[in-house]
Amino acid sequence: MARRGQAVRIEGLKELRDAIGRIEGQVLRGIRRAVEQSVEAVQADAERRAPVRTGDLQQVGIGSQVDGDGLGGDVGFTGDGFYGHFVEFGTSHSPAQPMLGPAAEAERAELPRRMTREISRELGA
Repeated sequence: MARRGQAVRIEGLKELRDAIGRIEGQVLRGIRRAVEQSVEAVQADAERRAPVRTGDLQQVGIGSQVDGDGLGGDVGFTGDGFYGHFVEFGTSHSPAQPMLGPAAEAERAELPRRMTREISRELGA
């Protein structure tokens, strides 16, 4: 049973809230930097994997975009991306020559390391 008339005063809560807010901002900056690096890495890897036979795929191109909040992004075919899908997934007359899928899969293991590194850098650890 609680006793009446006793009060507990905790000092430093404002400073603690301020510190947590700073840390939250630092962590988000680190994550956003890691996501941007990851999106760029997927694009670069996909471009390296792109087959060069007719040159049509180079005209289509592979592009990337980081989401507005910096917490995600997209990598895909630019221009007439319709052609790129035929190369990526194949057709009844041409086997698949995937580049986007393997590039994204290769980055899957690297993203947590990027986040750890960038958050640590942001926190000064």
